[in-house]
Amino acid sequence: MRLSLKIAAVLGLALAFGVGLTVFLSLAKVERTLEELVASRLAVAAQDLAHTVNGALALGLSVEEARNLPEALAAALAADDQILAIRIENAAGDAVLQAGASAPPNDALVAEAPLTTAFGAPAGRVALFGARAAVDRTVADLTRRMAALALAAVVAAALIGAVAAFGLLRGPIRLFAEAEGALRAMLAGRTPPVEPASAEAPAIEQDFTAFRAQARQAFVDIYQAERDAARTPSARTPPARKG
Repeated sequence: MRLSLKIAAVLGLALAFGVGLTVFLSLAKVERTLEELVASRLAVAAQDLAHTVNGALALGLSVEEARNLPEALAAALAADDQILAIRIENAAGDAVLQAGASAPPNDALVAEAPLTTAFGAPAGRVALFGARAAVDRTVADLTRRMAALALAAVVAAALIGAVAAFGLLRGPIRLFAEAEGALRAMLAGRTPPVEPASAEAPAIEQDFTAFRAQARQAFVDIYQAERDAARTPSARTPPARKG
């Protein structure tokens, strides 16, 4: 593989990782923001219901005795289709009045408001359970759009980076290619001569040329030493003494 293609591949991988991480963090932030918006809207409805319940408790009525509470819960459900269930609980956490789904999903968004007696003592809470469907739809739509934009950005940046790398590194790439070719020729038993670099050549080109010349000379010396060793007869082993 050409060095420029390798550089483009590494650049593409680095960009894909960086862009992917940015998209993931952005989507997580958007999802959290949407959840907070939905929860704040539910909190307003919970506060309104808590105000109604606290008014009945201030009059000395219990939740069961306040006849307007079922109508208030039904009106809150009708006003917002994202509310799945409403539950009024006593101080012990037991549901004394509820509307909507009897068992909301575990991942439902929850908003609550405290209940107090006429003397300010804790009397329970009002809990609203909201659906995540709108949040999930919005996040899924953003995920598709951002994934397409991220893919296009990575491809475009990788292509631009490859062209820039090829243009800026053309000289070093050529030197690496020449050095690789010379090394392969030396390993194959050929030692082509190394042309000296011109005086006007960049320092990196002169260093590469000097390195190639030294490597060629080293291979020549090794080859010559191997030939000399092969021509030199080995010393005969003296016979063992008879004892």
